[in-house]
Amino acid sequence: MNIVQREFLCIGHPRCGTGYISHLLTAFGWQVGHEDMKQDGISSWMLTVNSDNYPWGNIGNKFNRPIRQFEFNTIIHIIRNPFDAIPSIILENKYSPTSYIFMRNQILQELHIELPEHSNSRTLQEDIIIATQTFLYWNILCSMKSPSIVIQLEDSFELLQKYNKTQLTKDKTETLFRNSTKTKCFGDKKRYTKININLEEYKSIPLSLQIQLCKFCETYGYKSLLQVI
Repeated sequence: MNIVQREFLCIGHPRCGTGYISHLLTAFGWQVGHEDMKQDGISSWMLTVNSDNYPWGNIGNKFNRPIRQFEFNTIIHIIRNPFDAIPSIILENKYSPTSYIFMRNQILQELHIELPEHSNSRTLQEDIIIATQTFLYWNILCSMKSPSIVIQLEDSFELLQKYNKTQLTKDKTETLFRNSTKTKCFGDKKRYTKININLEEYKSIPLSLQIQLCKFCETYGYKSLLQVI
């Protein structure tokens, strides 16, 4: 098997910044595709795991080369404040069934944790629980990839400066990367409004999940809305 070398593999949970990091590294002078392999690498939440059947992109047995034929000099694990991410993840899990089913299958295979089958008609409490679970478990899978660097999305411009070959300044990124904080569009082309989740609604999820969420925040330097540890 011929191994192909690439500079970057960027991974994380859906709606946590793999698209943004692809654009940022491209603006820094690298050819890094979002869900497609380019000359310098790829940024894709799917490539957190090795699979022969990724739902999108040009990697896999029905597209181009399998992921096992690539080696990466730098693996970047992108994390995001969970209390900003979870409202978007709820929409991802509900209205992008392909994403959710792929994550569910991989979490079951790798971590032996079985999540509910896909549905877009759950209660808000159920949506928050499932979004919290996929967020926590997928980031565990990211950590199992032995990343070279873990970066907070919120500080990614500063944390990736050593890769800035074009001397791009931060003020230029405001026009390069616009991402609505209110609505999201999925495969059905409809726009869905993110839900505001209050503290009491977060407190309604199982205590074990609250503890895991707090530990994630403690590990990666985020302030937790919950105080259970």
